[in-house]
Amino acid sequence: GEIESGRAETVLAIVRKELDEWVGRHVFERAAAEYLARYERVPFNLGPWWSKTDEVDVAGVSKSGTLLAECKWSTTPVGPDALDSLMAKSSLVGRAPYTYYVFSRAGFTASAVRLAAETGAHLVDLKEMYGER
Repeated sequence: GEIESGRAETVLAIVRKELDEWVGRHVFERAAAEYLARYERVPFNLGPWWSKTDEVDVAGVSKSGTLLAECKWSTTPVGPDALDSLMAKSSLVGRAPYTYYVFSRAGFTASAVRLAAETGAHLVDLKEMYGER
């Protein structure tokens, strides 16, 4: 195999990339749902939502409204496009009023913070998720 032929660095690079993608897709989204259930005390079940063309990382629908969350496991700060995209999908999921969350591994740009303030959306980074509340 690759390791026996002296290509351990190549194998390690592939493992790192795929592990990072797996954490972002599975672990971080689940951690965001657990954060919402624990700290925001949402009165409904949370999980992913998807259609043939759209996906929301974490969604919950109740008689009193809909919660939608986007999770970004990126090494760069998240810009306003993540929140814009989430808000654009809202009419496909549940009913108003809508509550929006964006979770980010690397924080948020100033323009994302401004948009969240204007729309009442919640931005949550790793510090807030794990201890500094």
